[in-house]
Amino acid sequence: MAYASADSDQHVPRRPRQQRGKIKFEAILDTAKSLMIEGGSIGLRIQEISDKSGISIGGIYQYFPSKEAIVRVIADRYFDEVGAMIFAGLEETPRTLQEFEVMFRTVFMEFAQTHLNDRNALGILLAISSELDLMERSFAASFQHSEKVSEVTSDLFPDWDQAEVTQRIYLAMVMARPLVEAALVAPEGDRAGLLDKGVDILIHSFLYSKTGPR
Repeated sequence: MAYASADSDQHVPRRPRQQRGKIKFEAILDTAKSLMIEGGSIGLRIQEISDKSGISIGGIYQYFPSKEAIVRVIADRYFDEVGAMIFAGLEETPRTLQEFEVMFRTVFMEFAQTHLNDRNALGILLAISSELDLMERSFAASFQHSEKVSEVTSDLFPDWDQAEVTQRIYLAMVMARPLVEAALVAPEGDRAGLLDKGVDILIHSFLYSKTGPR
């Protein structure tokens, strides 16, 4: 799924149709992803991807017209995975605010623990946080996810229209990332308590308060 306005041609990959090309396409992405996890996306170079993957620079440009095209595919796949995590929590539509709170808390803690325990997921999250273009795509992804969540939960908030519900869920999603990053620098024994307090703040400040952010 695309998470921003239409990209210029230099940022759009040329997806292969034949199996051999698909294997090479995925090898390029896997190599670039591992390099992003190690050193972020800003310093990523096509030459480095070529050296590590064994695929020529020309072979890489056959599918990806720029480094940004590679990075955006990796980021968009990550956003899709986060979206799947969110929507899995909505398999049973919450019928009360209490059920919604349980769902929100469960999804948040799963998101947090996934990134604290999985070096690959954490590396991609930090790489996205370090580059403006990827942050913009992250915000766009969060808003799209928020719209989908609000479609099935807006009836729980009769005092607000659906746009208000979307905005509040979006703000809560955006604030989830810095909470996870803050937990990273906390002593390991304090992380669970920090995350629990953090999700309480998100739930009550953004979802219940009538004077919360708009």
